[in-house]
Amino acid sequence: MSAVLWIEDQVESDLNDIFAEAVAAGHGLTYVADATGALNAMTMRKFDFVILDVRIDPGNDQGWRSYYYSMCLGDRTVARVGLQVLRSIWNKNPEVLLPEERRQGLQWLTPDRVGILTVEVLGDPDFLKRDLDELGIRVEHYVRKTDPGDPSPRLRELIERLERDVKKAESSHGG
Repeated sequence: MSAVLWIEDQVESDLNDIFAEAVAAGHGLTYVADATGALNAMTMRKFDFVILDVRIDPGNDQGWRSYYYSMCLGDRTVARVGLQVLRSIWNKNPEVLLPEERRQGLQWLTPDRVGILTVEVLGDPDFLKRDLDELGIRVEHYVRKTDPGDPSPRLRELIERLERDVKKAESSHGG
């Protein structure tokens, strides 16, 4: 059973369908709805995998709120806070700087352990694909939800794909 952090702002609508199916499949899920909660959860414990939505809210942290409301005018399609969380952790052109000690404590999170589950389209005009490439996240670890309450096994399938890919990589590296 994998320990998975699911960062999704519409947990209420997804809970009965996507979340319940993943739990029934034996995955240990922790979920949070915003950037502040995500960073707090990842600071408190290590997860095998992190699956995040691109369009999440900033939460209560002043740095994230400032970015979201001042720089992006509260427009989640512009802010793409989920990706900014990863940029901050991996120090890849971040809009919100994390204290170095906190950032170093989050280095257990590597791109091969991240999945993207979002309503954003990968192409057209390739903004998301370019971001994933820059962050080192494989396109195979991206799944598009067709709507926020999409009643499908997509979360479970993405977790299982991440598990398979990590096991395959570890076995090919002798780990």
